[in-house]
Amino acid sequence: MLGFDADHRAVAGRTRLEGIFRAHPDPDGSWSASGTATSSWEPERSTPWVNLGASWAGRHGFIGGGRVHGADVARVRARFVNSVEVEDSIDHGSALLVTEEAIALPAAIALLDRHGSVIARQDWPEGWDELQAPTARFRRPT
Repeated sequence: MLGFDADHRAVAGRTRLEGIFRAHPDPDGSWSASGTATSSWEPERSTPWVNLGASWAGRHGFIGGGRVHGADVARVRARFVNSVEVEDSIDHGSALLVTEEAIALPAAIALLDRHGSVIARQDWPEGWDELQAPTARFRRPT
Protein backbone atom coordinates (compact mmCIF):
# COMPACT_ATOMS: atom_id res chain seq x y z
CA MET A 1 0.00 0.00 0.00
CA LEU A 2 1.18 3.45 -0.87
CA GLY A 3 -0.04 6.59 0.86
CA PHE A 4 0.03 9.97 -0.81
CA ASP A 5 -1.58 13.41 -0.66
CA ALA A 6 -3.90 14.43 -3.51
CA ASP A 7 -5.74 17.60 -4.37
CA HIS A 8 -9.45 16.90 -4.87
CA ARG A 9 -10.71 20.47 -4.90
CA ALA A 10 -14.06 19.57 -6.40
CA VAL A 11 -14.78 17.02 -3.70
CA ALA A 12 -12.76 17.45 -0.53
CA GLY A 13 -9.75 19.67 -1.22
CA ARG A 14 -6.38 18.27 -0.22
CA THR A 15 -6.82 14.80 1.22
CA ARG A 16 -4.75 11.74 2.10
CA LEU A 17 -5.25 8.71 -0.16
CA GLU A 18 -3.96 5.18 0.08
CA GLY A 19 -3.58 2.97 -2.96
CA ILE A 20 -2.79 -0.50 -4.15
CA PHE A 21 -0.62 -0.60 -7.26
CA ARG A 22 0.82 -3.46 -9.29
CA ALA A 23 3.92 -3.20 -11.48
CA HIS A 24 4.01 -5.57 -14.44
CA PRO A 25 6.43 -6.07 -17.35
CA ASP A 26 5.30 -5.14 -20.85
CA PRO A 27 6.25 -7.14 -23.96
CA ASP A 28 8.78 -4.46 -24.99
CA GLY A 29 10.68 -4.84 -21.69
CA SER A 30 9.34 -1.67 -20.07
CA TRP A 31 7.16 -1.65 -16.96
CA SER A 32 3.62 -0.41 -16.40
CA ALA A 33 1.59 0.12 -13.28
CA SER A 34 -2.05 -0.60 -12.69
CA GLY A 35 -3.92 0.03 -9.53
CA THR A 36 -6.44 1.99 -7.62
CA ALA A 37 -6.58 4.44 -4.75
CA THR A 38 -9.06 4.71 -1.95
CA SER A 39 -9.82 7.68 0.22
CA SER A 40 -8.61 7.77 3.78
CA TRP A 41 -12.21 8.59 4.79
CA GLU A 42 -13.38 5.67 6.89
CA PRO A 43 -16.86 5.66 8.41
CA GLU A 44 -17.49 4.43 11.93
CA ARG A 45 -18.96 0.94 12.08
CA SER A 46 -20.06 -1.19 14.99
CA THR A 47 -18.51 -4.42 13.64
CA PRO A 48 -15.05 -5.26 12.29
CA TRP A 49 -14.55 -4.42 8.60
CA VAL A 50 -11.91 -3.79 5.93
CA ASN A 51 -11.77 -0.64 3.79
CA LEU A 52 -10.92 -2.59 0.65
CA GLY A 53 -9.72 -0.94 -2.53
CA ALA A 54 -8.75 -3.05 -5.52
CA SER A 55 -7.74 -3.33 -9.13
CA TRP A 56 -8.55 -6.22 -11.46
CA ALA A 57 -8.07 -6.90 -15.13
CA GLY A 58 -7.98 -10.07 -17.19
CA ARG A 59 -4.25 -10.61 -17.60
CA HIS A 60 -3.33 -9.04 -14.28
CA GLY A 61 -5.68 -10.97 -11.98
CA PHE A 62 -6.74 -9.21 -8.79
CA ILE A 63 -4.89 -7.09 -6.25
CA GLY A 64 -6.69 -5.52 -3.33
CA GLY A 65 -6.04 -4.35 0.14
CA GLY A 66 -6.87 -1.88 2.80
CA ARG A 67 -6.96 -0.88 6.41
CA VAL A 68 -8.59 -3.43 8.71
CA HIS A 69 -10.77 -2.24 11.58
CA GLY A 70 -11.32 -4.56 14.53
CA ALA A 71 -8.91 -5.48 17.30
CA ASP A 72 -9.52 -9.23 17.04
CA VAL A 73 -9.13 -9.54 13.25
CA ALA A 74 -6.08 -11.64 12.33
CA ARG A 75 -6.85 -12.51 8.67
CA VAL A 76 -9.04 -11.36 5.79
CA ARG A 77 -10.45 -13.75 3.18
CA ALA A 78 -12.17 -12.87 -0.11
CA ARG A 79 -14.23 -15.48 -1.97
CA PHE A 80 -15.41 -14.41 -5.42
CA VAL A 81 -18.54 -15.72 -7.13
CA ASN A 82 -16.41 -17.86 -9.46
CA SER A 83 -14.97 -19.65 -6.36
CA VAL A 84 -11.53 -17.99 -6.48
CA GLU A 85 -10.42 -17.46 -2.89
CA VAL A 86 -7.57 -15.33 -1.55
CA GLU A 87 -6.54 -14.69 2.06
CA ASP A 88 -3.94 -12.65 3.96
CA SER A 89 -2.82 -11.92 7.49
CA ILE A 90 -3.01 -8.43 8.96
CA ASP A 91 0.32 -6.59 8.87
CA HIS A 92 0.66 -3.03 10.16
CA GLY A 93 -3.14 -2.77 10.27
CA SER A 94 -3.69 -3.72 6.61
CA ALA A 95 -4.39 -6.79 4.49
CA LEU A 96 -3.14 -7.38 0.94
CA LEU A 97 -5.08 -9.81 -1.29
CA VAL A 98 -3.40 -10.92 -4.52
CA THR A 99 -4.17 -13.58 -7.12
CA GLU A 100 -3.18 -14.07 -10.75
CA GLU A 101 -6.46 -15.93 -11.35
CA ALA A 102 -9.30 -14.17 -13.13
CA ILE A 103 -12.05 -13.22 -10.71
CA ALA A 104 -15.75 -12.54 -11.05
CA LEU A 105 -17.48 -10.00 -8.84
CA PRO A 106 -18.91 -9.64 -6.28
CA ALA A 107 -16.97 -11.16 -3.40
CA ALA A 108 -17.85 -12.27 0.11
CA ILE A 109 -15.30 -10.94 2.59
CA ALA A 110 -14.71 -12.80 5.86
CA LEU A 111 -12.74 -11.33 8.74
CA LEU A 112 -11.17 -14.08 10.83
CA ASP A 113 -9.77 -14.20 14.36
CA ARG A 114 -6.45 -15.88 15.25
CA HIS A 115 -8.20 -19.26 15.49
CA GLY A 116 -9.67 -18.99 11.99
CA SER A 117 -13.22 -18.33 13.15
CA VAL A 118 -15.28 -15.80 11.20
CA ILE A 119 -16.00 -12.76 13.38
CA ALA A 120 -17.50 -10.52 10.68
CA ARG A 121 -18.60 -10.59 7.04
CA GLN A 122 -19.09 -7.95 4.40
CA ASP A 123 -20.00 -7.87 0.74
CA TRP A 124 -17.57 -6.32 -1.72
CA PRO A 125 -17.92 -4.08 -3.47
CA GLU A 126 -20.57 -2.60 -1.23
CA GLY A 127 -23.75 -1.81 -3.15
CA TRP A 128 -22.90 -4.19 -6.02
CA ASP A 129 -26.54 -4.48 -7.11
CA GLU A 130 -26.93 -0.69 -7.20
CA LEU A 131 -23.66 -0.37 -9.14
CA GLN A 132 -24.93 -2.77 -11.81
CA ALA A 133 -28.28 -1.03 -12.31
CA PRO A 134 -26.90 2.02 -14.21
CA THR A 135 -24.82 -0.28 -16.44
CA ALA A 136 -27.92 -2.19 -17.49
CA ARG A 137 -29.93 0.99 -17.93
CA PHE A 138 -27.38 2.63 -20.26
CA ARG A 139 -26.42 -0.32 -22.47
CA ARG A 140 -26.58 0.43 -26.18
CA PRO A 141 -29.22 -1.48 -28.09
CA THR A 142 -27.90 -4.32 -30.24
